Amino acid sequence: MIKYLGSKRLLIPRLLTKIDAIGGLATAADLFSGTSRVGHALKKHGLRCTANDHNVYAHTLARTQDTLLAPQGSRAL
Repeated sequence: MIKYLGSKRLLIPRLLTKIDAIGGLATAADLFSGTSRVGHALKKHGLRCTANDHNVYAHTLARTQDTLLAPQGSRAL
């Protein structure tokens, strides 16, 4: 786990509760994705998620984690 100032990992349960309250959502955006924890939580929650971050490491982490977390036989997004 990578921890750094500005991590949104503690907000994930609250965010998912708000998303459920809105209902009917199919897509979401994770702006300033960093370690991609929010994006992966949104994806695991059933949403298609687009992530964005200025830092190159964020893309690498998101792609690596997506590949590692993808069910066997599926294609990482």
